[in-house]
This record gives sequence, C-alpha cells and structure tokens, in this order.
Amino acid sequence: MPLIAHLLLLVGMFLAILVLITSSKLNPPAPGRPISYHKFDIAARLTGWIGYTAMALIAAALFILPFRTQNSDMKNSQGHTQIADRAFVEKAIFHNEMMIIDARPESQYVMGHIAHSLNIPYNTSHLDRLLQPFALTEKLLILYCSDSRCNTADILAKRLQDCGCKKIAIYAGGWKDWSRY
Repeated sequence: MPLIAHLLLLVGMFLAILVLITSSKLNPPAPGRPISYHKFDIAARLTGWIGYTAMALIAAALFILPFRTQNSDMKNSQGHTQIADRAFVEKAIFHNEMMIIDARPESQYVMGHIAHSLNIPYNTSHLDRLLQPFALTEKLLILYCSDSRCNTADILAKRLQDCGCKKIAIYAGGWKDWSRY
C-alpha cells in the first residue's frame, strides 16, 4: 500500500509541476479575438484538467499513506505474518505460554498499559539479556504499541526475530484500541 501511495504522490507532484510550467508559458489571446477559437483556451483547459488530476492523485496518496501495513520481514516460522486482535490478547492474559509486550517507551507505559504486559521499549539496548529470564524464545510474544499507525512494535518484532524468537504476533490496534473499552 505505501508503495502505491508513494507512486501516486510522485505522479501527482510531477503533474502539478507540469501544470506550473505549462501555465506560465501560456499567452492569452489578443484583445477582440474570441477565446474559444484560440490555442490558449484549449491549452488552458488541458492544463486545468491536468491540475485537477494532480490534486486527485495527491489526495489519494495522502489518504492511503496513514494506513499501516506489516513489514514483509516480519514472518513467523510458517512464513506468514501473525496479527492479533483484542479477543486474542484477552485470551493471552490468562495463558502462561503467551507474553504481552509493550514496545512503547517507558514514559508511555507508565501512563497506561495492558494488564500483565512487560515493557520492552523498541529501542532497548540490552535486548539479548532479557531473552533468558523471561523465556522469550519459547513463548508466543504479542507485541503492541500506541495504535495502528505506530511502528515500534514492528521494529521490536524484527529485533526479537534476529535474537531467535520465532513466535511473534502484533496487536495492531495497540493501546488506543485496548483503552477504548
């Protein structure tokens, strides 16, 4: 999705630049001559339509960009991405085989978090020291961050995979979704 949005944005910007260049070179018709029979009218209309197309492409790109997509590097051992919903997270709270991890900074964790979740900020420097005490490599890890636009859980998931954790899921709704109820 982001690739499509970026392409739309680039094409829209290219068309907008084309409109600016073209409209600056247009000469209005001589006084007394009807506009409809002059090249200026056709060029002005074409430039206008190109401008409207550029605005539509840029608007479409800006609409698509905020939607989060999963990183293609985030694969579990079966080769597909796991996404957790609220019901799955509620179930995980009562099972010892699963661990909920908050990937947000500690300051956000202190302000509110999912019960029984462990705070491992996405940028922690001592991640390898946490693997053994919390048995992170053996458990299913459910990571979350602020909301669906936040990518700190994705970053932490990639880092945990690099450390040997195989079972990882992302709670895409994050704290925002959880705290609504």
